[in-house]
Amino acid sequence: MDFRLMSCPYCGSDIDNVDPQGSVCPTCSMELIRDRDNIRAFIRDDELQDTYNDAINKLRDGSTDKAMEVADSLMSEGASNDWNPLFLRGAIFCAMGEDGKAINDWKAGMKMMNGYTDADKYVCLISYFMAKLIRSKEEECVEFDSVRALESLAESLDDCLQRPCKSYLFYSTLMQFVKDLDGDVDDDMLEIVEKLSRKIVAYSHDIPLLVTFIDELLDFVGYDEETFEDDDMLEYHAYSLICQRLKKYLSEMTPEDVARVESRWKDPDMTVLDKKLNEVLALGNDNILPVHKDTGADPVQEIEVQVEKYVVMFLNPQETERIGPDRSQEEVKPFEEDLEPDDDQNDASEDLGAVADTTAEPVTDTESDTDKD
Repeated sequence: MDFRLMSCPYCGSDIDNVDPQGSVCPTCSMELIRDRDNIRAFIRDDELQDTYNDAINKLRDGSTDKAMEVADSLMSEGASNDWNPLFLRGAIFCAMGEDGKAINDWKAGMKMMNGYTDADKYVCLISYFMAKLIRSKEEECVEFDSVRALESLAESLDDCLQRPCKSYLFYSTLMQFVKDLDGDVDDDMLEIVEKLSRKIVAYSHDIPLLVTFIDELLDFVGYDEETFEDDDMLEYHAYSLICQRLKKYLSEMTPEDVARVESRWKDPDMTVLDKKLNEVLALGNDNILPVHKDTGADPVQEIEVQVEKYVVMFLNPQETERIGPDRSQEEVKPFEEDLEPDDDQNDASEDLGAVADTTAEPVTDTESDTDKD
């Protein structure tokens, strides 16, 4: 899987895909960073440039204590009116495994940014170090809720930019995580990929990128549509079906249709999609399968029905209740122009079936470095 920019992740506008280093969105003016290893992108070209570069050099060399000395010096000089020292110190804390302190610094920096059009440079920095932190916590058998941490950061970023950023932060972090693995994937690392992927799918606003991401995810995990049941990959089969249905509808949509769908959702509203996706994926869980066996229900067929409801809920919630085994899917018009959110959306979700609320709570201002049992 490779990091891609198919449209602006902050406003959804078309962007120039030629420059390998980055692009400036013509609509929101966000400077987008394609090279997600570029953790120096946030450093400004001013009199402190060399100082910041020195700190990054020390950090890359593993001299976190010396890097922290530089960051503390910068904090004392300009923390009251500059967020860069906070982001630098947050990166150093993250490299030291101090996730609580890192998140607090980054969130404090976001509060100071206030819609800053260089924000992607900081998202790049955060996702780079969060990816490495997630892996190191897993390798060291230290308890760490990566989803909860990223959701907390995404909510602060959303408040700062007033744009939905949750899926993009998860996506940027996962792409860096997979890149760092470099093919060294065991079951524990694959579980992390699965957790982060759920949030990318549930909160994605970029339909073409979502389709591409799911295709690459299925290839990464070795999904085979002929053997997925024997391979215990019913959850990934659900992703495959989601991808197929999105491709089908996408082929019938105009650019204006796509733009309407992508613009109608805000991250807080998408919790209903998050819950529905969890419901769909739960149908492929080992703990659920015996229930279906006892009742005689076919979990694969049920997944197909619920996937269709999920996709149409995403594209047009007003159509969701009209989908079922006795109604042809071809009749559905999921991208009609009436795409304004309404109060019926939550009611429709509740009628689809009960599902546990797995929405994570915000990260508290404490460190979360505890050993696993």
